[in-house]
Amino acid sequence: MKKNGQRKLFGCNLAGTLGLAVSVSVISVSVQAATVTWIGGSSRWDYGSNWDIGVQPAPGDSVYLTQSDATNRVVSYYNTLYPNATDILGSLTLNATGTGTMTLDQTSYAHPLYTTNEYIGTTGSGAYVQSLGANSVTGYLHLGYNASGNGSYDLSGSGNLSAGYEYIGYAGTGTVTQSGGAHTVANYLHLGYADTSSGRYDLSGGNLSARYEYIGVNGTGIFNQTGGAHTLTNNLSLGTYATGNGTYTLSGGTLDVGGDIVNGAGVSTLNIDGGTLSVAGGDIDVDFLALGHASGTSGSHSLSGTDTLTASFEYIGEYGAGSFTQSGGANTVAGNLLIGYRETGNGSYTLSGGDLSASFETIGSSGTGAFTQSGGNNTINTNLTIGASSTSSGSYNLSGGNLSAGNAFIG
Repeated sequence: MKKNGQRKLFGCNLAGTLGLAVSVSVISVSVQAATVTWIGGSSRWDYGSNWDIGVQPAPGDSVYLTQSDATNRVVSYYNTLYPNATDILGSLTLNATGTGTMTLDQTSYAHPLYTTNEYIGTTGSGAYVQSLGANSVTGYLHLGYNASGNGSYDLSGSGNLSAGYEYIGYAGTGTVTQSGGAHTVANYLHLGYADTSSGRYDLSGGNLSARYEYIGVNGTGIFNQTGGAHTLTNNLSLGTYATGNGTYTLSGGTLDVGGDIVNGAGVSTLNIDGGTLSVAGGDIDVDFLALGHASGTSGSHSLSGTDTLTASFEYIGEYGAGSFTQSGGANTVAGNLLIGYRETGNGSYTLSGGDLSASFETIGSSGTGAFTQSGGNNTINTNLTIGASSTSSGSYNLSGGNLSAGNAFIG
C-alpha cells in the first residue's frame, strides 16, 4: 500500500489463538520505480494531490512535469521527505506543448534535488529557475532535447547546479543564463550539439567550471561572458564539426582555459572585448579573432614564450578598441590582419619578439591603426597597406627586428 509517499507491504502470520505466540514478518518485495506525472496547477512539489499517483515522487521514479493547455504552471520545489544524496530520481522531464508554460522553481526553498538525467524542453518548452539549494544531475542534463524542444535554465543567487554531462541545445534550442551561484560540469559541456540545434550561454556572475567545452558542435553555439569566473580543466573547442558554428565573446570576468582554444572543422569566432583570458596550453586556433569587436569595448591579448595563435582573420580594433602585444611565440594569419578595421575601430599591434606572418596586413582599414615593431619578424606574403581609406589613419614604427612584405601601399 502507499502511505505518505512510502511504498511498503506488511504481512502478518497469527500462529494460534489469543495467549499463544504471535509472529509478525515483514515481506520483502521489489518496488518498481513509477512513472509519476504532474496533474496540478501552480503548487508545491510535496503535495500528493498534484501527482497522478497521489503522493510525491520517490527515488528511482521517472517524473514528468508536463502540460498541453494554455495555463502557466510553476512547480515550487519543496522536498523534506527525500533530502539525501541517495534519494535520486530516475529522470525528470519538463515539457509544455500547449501555449502555457511549465516551470520548476527552486527559489523559495533550499531543498536539494537529485536526479540521474534531466530533460528540459523535449518536444515543447520547459524552464528551470534556481537561486537556492542544489540541483545535482549524476548523468545527463539536456536543454532542448528534440528539434522542436526549447529549454531554458536560469541560475542565480546561491544556487548550485552540477551534472556529469550537459547539452545546451541537444537537437533543439537551449539557453542558460547565469548571474550567480555555482555551476559544475564534471565532464563535457556542449552548446549546439546536433546540426538542428542552437545553444546559448550568458554568464554575468557566479562560477562555471567544466572539464571540456564544445561551443557549436554540429549546430550553433554562442557563449557570452560579461562577468563571473569561467574555468576549464582542458580544451575549449569552437566549431567542432563541419556544420558547427561556435562563437565566444569575452567582455568581462575571467576565462581560464587549462588546455588550448581549438577550432574543429566548422566556423569559430573568439571576440575579446574586455575581461581576462588565460590559456594555460598556450595555443589558440580560430577562424576569426577580434579584439574590441563591439563598439565602445576594449579588448587586448598578449602572446609570448612558445605560445601560438592561428587564425584565418584577425581584427585588432574592429568596432571598438583593440591592442595586441607580442614578445614571443608565433602568430599566423592565413588571411588578413586588420588593425583599426571599422571607422570606429582603434587598434594597435606591438611586436618585440617572436614571429608574425599574414597574407595581408592592413593598418588603418577604415579606422585608426598603429603598428610598433622593435624586434621579432613580421612577414607579409602579399600586401602591407597603411591607411587604406579616406576615413582611416595608419602608422608603422619600425626600430628593430625584420619586416618583409610582397608589396607595400601607403594611403
